[in-house]
Amino acid sequence: MTGETKDLFAICSEIAGKLRGLSEEETNLVLRWIEEARKVEKATPGTTAPVPVREVKRAKVAPPAVAPAPQVAEGEAVDLRSFIRRKRPKNDAQFVVLVTYYYQYLVPEGERLEVVTPEDVGRAAESIKWRLRKRPGIPMNNAARLGYLVRKDRGQFALTEKGLALVEKLPPKRTRPARARKTSE
Repeated sequence: MTGETKDLFAICSEIAGKLRGLSEEETNLVLRWIEEARKVEKATPGTTAPVPVREVKRAKVAPPAVAPAPQVAEGEAVDLRSFIRRKRPKNDAQFVVLVTYYYQYLVPEGERLEVVTPEDVGRAAESIKWRLRKRPGIPMNNAARLGYLVRKDRGQFALTEKGLALVEKLPPKRTRPARARKTSE
């Protein structure tokens, strides 16, 4: 065996060791992120040498070329209000990420947006009566600083892999049976 082949086996065994103990879903998610990071490396114009994966994780990256698995059942129409209710964002930055995801992946094919602007988020917040604490551009910039969104142009944002992971991570609304009321006897 050549030294290069041994290095490849060492890399594979190191990755396999790090994946041990993860659930199948978590393993698939990690492998998908690696694959998407490699696609970004290839798509980056002007680079001659591949960028190490460690640097790609910190870099601002374009949204994945393949749309993620939708967060709704197949064939089920979803409106913004029910999607936001189901995901229960805890702050304005999470709300902005969910709105961006909705406009990029869940609206009908002809109405999808490649980039979302603060005006889009403001209209979405008004339509579902979500009270933004500040102007829509501020939480969008905060979400970009956290790595959930990437700035495409001035005032235009798109999701990153980290933003997609946040959408997948946010819990769907739990449904619990109503508790019986106490009655006075």
